[in-house]
Amino acid sequence: MRNPIRRNKNIGTAKQGFKRNNKMVIPFLRHSTKFFDENLTEYTKVRRCINGVNFLFVVEKTRPDYYHACTIEDLEVILRNVLVKDLGDLTTIILRQPKRKEEILSPVWGRLVYGYEFENVIQPAIILEAQSYQRSLVWKRNLHVDAQRELERLRHDGHRIEENRREFRIYPEPDKVRATQLYRTLLHEIGHYVQYNQTGDEYVYIPKNEREAFAHRYADKMSKILQESRQIPFDRIVDFEALTRDNLQISDFIDGYKDFLYKKFDAFDKPVDDSEKLILRNAVEVILKAIPSQQLDAEDYYLWGYLYYFSDGDRPTLRKVAKGKFEQSLAIDSDYYRSRLYLAHCLHDDRELDEALREYEMVDQEALKQEFPIWRYVKLREQIGYCYYQLGFPTKGEAYFEEVLEYYRTIDDQLAVPSELLSCLPKNHPIAIALCKIGNYKHDKFKAETS
Repeated sequence: MRNPIRRNKNIGTAKQGFKRNNKMVIPFLRHSTKFFDENLTEYTKVRRCINGVNFLFVVEKTRPDYYHACTIEDLEVILRNVLVKDLGDLTTIILRQPKRKEEILSPVWGRLVYGYEFENVIQPAIILEAQSYQRSLVWKRNLHVDAQRELERLRHDGHRIEENRREFRIYPEPDKVRATQLYRTLLHEIGHYVQYNQTGDEYVYIPKNEREAFAHRYADKMSKILQESRQIPFDRIVDFEALTRDNLQISDFIDGYKDFLYKKFDAFDKPVDDSEKLILRNAVEVILKAIPSQQLDAEDYYLWGYLYYFSDGDRPTLRKVAKGKFEQSLAIDSDYYRSRLYLAHCLHDDRELDEALREYEMVDQEALKQEFPIWRYVKLREQIGYCYYQLGFPTKGEAYFEEVLEYYRTIDDQLAVPSELLSCLPKNHPIAIALCKIGNYKHDKFKAETS
């Protein structure tokens, strides 16, 4: 007899089918024959001729915090050293942005597709996947033999790997991911294609572990040959002019393009001749122009303006460009004091002293003291005093000069030449007399320079 109170114990469980139709899988297009890795969204095609063979590079736009570890120029170096007969018809390289579910369910550094459909043409292709350096890769400790060997290869590539009782955590870094994909994954996938060409129809019957072993042997052999001929390792090749010419986005390739800017910036600050300064400035400008303006920050525009401000040539024109860059920097971040300081310098040099004074006084002087040598802060106080003095407020200007004098009395060896102060005070002024005694300055020299 049916008991209406009794409840089926399988209700809401997998036995009854609960969540059986809700398994997470990589989605596919219902009305398309394409596999998930063939569904590219926003991409750019670049063609290169390598060893007389025309290669097609397809670069898919990356998501925020994802980057292609290898540039096209990096890949060219490796492909140039691979035998043409090994490559055969393998002339397509895809730099792809993986989807989120693909990263969870099918994470790879790269893969070989024997029949890749791209723009209605089916051809073999190697795919190298963009990576994020903001997350770690998690591997369980119960690894099978092949996975254990791969973990050792990753250690050899230089990846930072931490382990605990349950898992291994691999922390991707730009140089390490590049080494893995460029010196190992690319050659490994070419190795698969070499065996595919050698065995023909029998290839599909070769066990997977044997195919992987062959590809690893090929990659190791090629890597050894390239190392012995000193072809690898090599520094990353970033041709910013080529990126611009090929309509590629620098932000798809470089995590922390600022490192490159800082290197050029530091080189610019060292004693170099006019031609070297121009080359450095042009190199930085190519980078910054290649980046979408909405991705540039206040520091980028500051560095841009700084290079113009200290370049040699038509000073008024260069200063005008620098002034515009500092203003763009402040439009992004009005508290960025470095741009504020150099905007004031531009106005000062153009004799717009009332506006220069306003900008000088808006500089975050505490940050200036903390982040720079003390002479910069003292120079700022001197320049404020100079503006007041020249604008008809000598008493206020002299108060600033008295403060400057006290610094010269205590830490003279670390301070800059007080050129503004000596250029506006009369020769017999007590402050000018005291400063000339402290630093052995010739007062008449500064008068002549500013007259």
